[in-house]
Amino acid sequence: KRETASLTVFVPGTPARLDVMADPKVLPADGVATSTITVQIWDAASLPVLTRTYLTVTTTQGRLVGEDLDPDRPGLQMAIEGGKGVLQLIASEQTEDGIITAQLEGSSTTPFPSDDFTDADQNEEEGPGRAKVSFMPALRKMVAVGILDSAVNLRNFKGKINPIALD
Repeated sequence: KRETASLTVFVPGTPARLDVMADPKVLPADGVATSTITVQIWDAASLPVLTRTYLTVTTTQGRLVGEDLDPDRPGLQMAIEGGKGVLQLIASEQTEDGIITAQLEGSSTTPFPSDDFTDADQNEEEGPGRAKVSFMPALRKMVAVGILDSAVNLRNFKGKINPIALD
């Protein structure tokens, strides 16, 4: 008796979609807190693009930390292999929203134009190739410091004052 087996091989195509995710999405505006920024590249069949791909990542607030392949150019230039890259965002000291944008090297407009990406999406805070991180006021414990000034009026007091016994 003869057996047959089949094997389906999926080969990723060229980049068609770029996802940028921030975790956490809300940071204290203290200049110290960090958010992990993950960038993923997908082809039209939603398979990760495994080949080495070069991106430029920029932010409107905070500071990106990672290996910058070309420090003379604006933004952080990075290479992604295996369809996924990770870098860090250090919080801004300003209480504003920051937009992280990733763009494929050589692309001048949208990160990856697709049929469902319109010109109106260009102005959105989140969308293809973008993520938003909010920098909130850095809250700290409150401490009261000062002098307490008070007065006690005993003119109309007609009772007896008993000392408190300490046990």
